Amino acid sequence: MISELAPQSPDGEYVRPAPQRGSGARWPANKPMVAGRYHVYVGNPCPWCHRVSITLALRGLDGAVGLTRLANDPERASRGGWCFDDSAPDPLVGAADLKAVYDAVTPGGAYEGRCTAPLLVDLQDGEIISNESADIIRMLNEFDEPAGSSAATVDLYPAELAAAIDETNAWTYELVNNG
Repeated sequence: MISELAPQSPDGEYVRPAPQRGSGARWPANKPMVAGRYHVYVGNPCPWCHRVSITLALRGLDGAVGLTRLANDPERASRGGWCFDDSAPDPLVGAADLKAVYDAVTPGGAYEGRCTAPLLVDLQDGEIISNESADIIRMLNEFDEPAGSSAATVDLYPAELAAAIDETNAWTYELVNNG
């Protein structure tokens, strides 16, 4: 399991795999921004999940985009360590762990990539939108805030700061997250 969570080079250096699923950093044009249709799976021990959770809160999307906090329990999870507790069941297919969610949204039902969180899915179509936190954040930044939301409109990716944000993200990924 550790090779899935922290893949390494032959020298033992952490090697970040490319995201396996996603539509890029833009909200998919074929997906209407409808409250209740989308869901994010996050795990508390994961810094990438934290930034997605913070984005949901800052953008006031708590009621518009569902959120499930996964348990980190490698003994219960079939792969990857993420599973569901009775207090936070899977809303998509009633899965026991995140691997089963990935399987359910994969044609043929046998997902072979890494079962990582955060994971943004379309509950209506049963499709993965993305499992890359930076892309999910940018997509959620485009998501229309629900009518009647008391949250102030917060733009987390203003055009005039986009280049600096991208540069900071690249630096952070390489020197901090990858260690």
